[in-house]
Amino acid sequence: MSRGRDDDERGAIAVITAVASVLLFAVAALTVDIGNAWAVRGLLQVQADNAAVYAADALPVTTSGSSAASSQLTVAKRVAYQVVCHPVRGQRSANPAMPATCPSSPTDNSLSAYAQSLLDSGAVSFPTTTQVTVVSPTARVDFGLGAIAGADGTTEAKTGTARVYSPGTAAPIALSLQCALSAAGTVPGFGDLASGTVPLNYVAAGALGPASTAEPDSATTLATMPAGTSSATLTGVVPGSTTQGQSASVSVSFAGVGAIATGLVRVHFYRGTERQPADPPTQVAYSAVLGSATSAAIPVPEGVSNTAGVWFVQAEFKPTGSASWTTTSKASHGTFTVNPPAGLTSLTACGNLVDSPRADTNNTVGAAGALRKNIKEGLDHALTTHPALVTLSPPATVNATNVVGVLNGGLVSCSPSSPSSVMDTDATRTSPLANCVTVATDGARATEFTEGFVGDTSGAFKGRLNCSVDPTSCAHGSFTLSGFPGQTYNNDTLTDYTAHAGLLGSSLFWGLSTYLTDEVPAVTPPSSALDSDLYESPRFMWVAVASRAVGATACTQCPVLTFRPLFITQQQPTGMGAVDSLTSQLSSFPGVITSMLFPWLSSSATSSDHGVVMDGTGLRALRFQTIEPSALPVPPLDYTGPVTDYLGTGPRVIRVVR
Repeated sequence: MSRGRDDDERGAIAVITAVASVLLFAVAALTVDIGNAWAVRGLLQVQADNAAVYAADALPVTTSGSSAASSQLTVAKRVAYQVVCHPVRGQRSANPAMPATCPSSPTDNSLSAYAQSLLDSGAVSFPTTTQVTVVSPTARVDFGLGAIAGADGTTEAKTGTARVYSPGTAAPIALSLQCALSAAGTVPGFGDLASGTVPLNYVAAGALGPASTAEPDSATTLATMPAGTSSATLTGVVPGSTTQGQSASVSVSFAGVGAIATGLVRVHFYRGTERQPADPPTQVAYSAVLGSATSAAIPVPEGVSNTAGVWFVQAEFKPTGSASWTTTSKASHGTFTVNPPAGLTSLTACGNLVDSPRADTNNTVGAAGALRKNIKEGLDHALTTHPALVTLSPPATVNATNVVGVLNGGLVSCSPSSPSSVMDTDATRTSPLANCVTVATDGARATEFTEGFVGDTSGAFKGRLNCSVDPTSCAHGSFTLSGFPGQTYNNDTLTDYTAHAGLLGSSLFWGLSTYLTDEVPAVTPPSSALDSDLYESPRFMWVAVASRAVGATACTQCPVLTFRPLFITQQQPTGMGAVDSLTSQLSSFPGVITSMLFPWLSSSATSSDHGVVMDGTGLRALRFQTIEPSALPVPPLDYTGPVTDYLGTGPRVIRVVR
């Protein structure tokens, strides 16, 4: 009996062992096959990511118009090249349409048909013009031992998305193409006097020149004048005005000089806290008869005739034989007005503000606080170039014929009815991207201009240049501004990022041709001339170049021609044709150069120290230099600085985003 039970138990154990062995074998087989499938999935993910990154180097794409198909095919061929040249096992058997051999380049025509099939099937798609999504070709993974468990294989595919960026942030600023062309003398007679003499390299919220000739602070002016040392009074200043920049003389008359006398007279002009001339002025002889008005012709000092505004006039005289000068009564002061030349009453800079919506400020153009946040943080959405202007490729020598043909016969404004014009009115728009911007020059945004770059006087809102926004941004030094207690500001200079200081005088920086096309001028410093840390400076930013009608001071919707990098600076480039041409053009207005425009054109002017031009506690303007895009440094592979959606020119930062 005992032996029978043992035999039965041994038989049962054998059966259980056999069944368990089969199960364990099946599990082991599935484990091997599933592991193999996971390995292939990993390879497919790497392939999809690599293909997306490789293809992103050809972004952005055009999604509408005649060039859309070829633009997208170019990107798809780069995907095809990466896939065909680096296939994952099991892909060719599952995709017989894949070319069998790797061509010599991604532009090879042998890839065209396959690349088009990837587009048609959705294996290559574009969430936005600056993104490409790649679905890898399927790979068949055949199971070996797993077939015992009834699983003969699996088909796998993975998806990767890459996005292309420009290093740095995009600011709500537009450079005026017409302003630059006219001011540089490239288009003779194109535009009015104001557009022919405006400062090229300044960003301003509105007018740079005086809006009027009113004396801003008469109390301050009067406080600087002597009370008077005699009973003599000033009774007239003739003529009472002149035009800025023109030499002039005035005839002053006064009474109460005493008995029959002869002697010398001199005149001082006061405005604000300034007195002209500071040194003893020209002395003019006079003679008088008791009881009659006395007059003397006095030349107006150059410092007066060159500075627009209302000047208060006070005379001094010294009778013959007297050892001292006596001064006319302060209460009897005269006035002398210096009027700006026609057309210069409201100078505008070549860089103006752009009203752009933000998703976090009600997504409305002109919403309160939107501009200052866009200045401080950069635009929160992408912009692109207008397709009607993308094909503009002028020759290296830009001349009046081709430029006027573009501006007068081409596109200078956007229309809502135009299918190619997309207005910048929605910060959440992803496709198609806006290619028309609102450029404002009326000065109504001066407060946000100041707050965005500098901050408010209370210190509650920190501007872009404020060191406390990013303490590391002021590693090169800082400066302070009157009226902003306790605040320090970024003091970066271009020489902080250049390999050689002499590059400041080269074509690396501002040049008219760089407004129009890349890699012009033909001689461009290498990208190694600049340090990639430049992108992390708050003084570096990308801005649009806008095209608008000749003579227009504002543009509700201006087409975007291209984008250019600029740097806020106090340093002055030298030896560049455009700047030299402007200086030559202004030579006929010496008064304008030495007074009104001197602060904007001279790096030594105290009002433009650090590239920041203040008027009290208000930001008047920012001085900038553009940089030739092809001279920008290539960001390192581990670049972690600020980025903006790729703007179609300059170096790229490509990242896998999904």
